[in-house]
Order: sequence, then C-alpha cells, then structure tokens
Amino acid sequence: MNFKNIAEVFDYYKDKRILEIEMRAKEINDLIDTDPSADIDTLNIELDGLKQVKLNILERGNIPMSNFDPITKMTFKSPKIFNNV
Repeated sequence: MNFKNIAEVFDYYKDKRILEIEMRAKEINDLIDTDPSADIDTLNIELDGLKQVKLNILERGNIPMSNFDPITKMTFKSPKIFNNV
C-alpha cells in the first residue's frame, strides 16, 4: 500500500500483531535492498509508522489499564483478596 503519512500507517496497522508488523518491516527492508526502482520515501514513511505502532503495542502491553490512574499517571497494585488468585 502507498501511505501518505505516518498516521495512515498507524491506523492501518494498529490492530495487527507484532509478528505481522515485524514481517512487513522485513519485507520493506528487503525491497529497499533489492529493488533499485523502489519508492524509498514512501517505504520509509511506512517503516516509521510500523515502528511507532510496535512501540505503542509494547507500551500498552506493559501497563495494566485496570490499575492505571490517568490523573496521577501511576499504576497501583490490586490487593490480593484470595490466596490462590
């Protein structure tokens, strides 16, 4: 696909898995390395967008949103109510 800006890339890939994003980035890098007529600017836009999507997914995965307080920007541990949970 030809994306005009990073936001378009982000919107397209935001629901994909990291594996799919990494595979696409590898395809783009291979294309840049092997195809002299490749549109480098467009491919770089897509690579930058893929990088941002991957970072966003990783950041979302590290913060348990149920315990995240957006006002204080702190994450709190829930008290254990049951011993085996």
